[in-house]
Amino acid sequence: MSSIDAEVWLYDSSKNVTYRDAIGDRTTVVIDLHNLKYNNKVMDPSQVYKMAFRSPQAGKIVIDDVFLSNDSEYDPTGIRTVVLDTNNDTPVYDLKGRRVNEKALKPGIYIKQGKKVKIAL
Repeated sequence: MSSIDAEVWLYDSSKNVTYRDAIGDRTTVVIDLHNLKYNNKVMDPSQVYKMAFRSPQAGKIVIDDVFLSNDSEYDPTGIRTVVLDTNNDTPVYDLKGRRVNEKALKPGIYIKQGKKVKIAL
């Protein structure tokens, strides 16, 4: 259970809030320090002093993963590029190694020809 009003706050060394973002009920938080903006100001990642998760409501904030990155190429899925695959004879597997019907894929990550494939809506 997590609060829908949960937020992540970043502070600078002067203890000023330099970044604030609503995380709602997400359990994975990705903060791209390379393109960080707050109140129309670009934040210098080297000035990050402290990070806090806050909620005005009582209750738990559940976070499974937090990613802070200053790499413009960062992608938490590990997928860097998408290539159109015209070979329809190759089997597709889910992340547990089970073969799946390629015509009935739902959005998610799959394995095809030994590579990760991202299926979007």
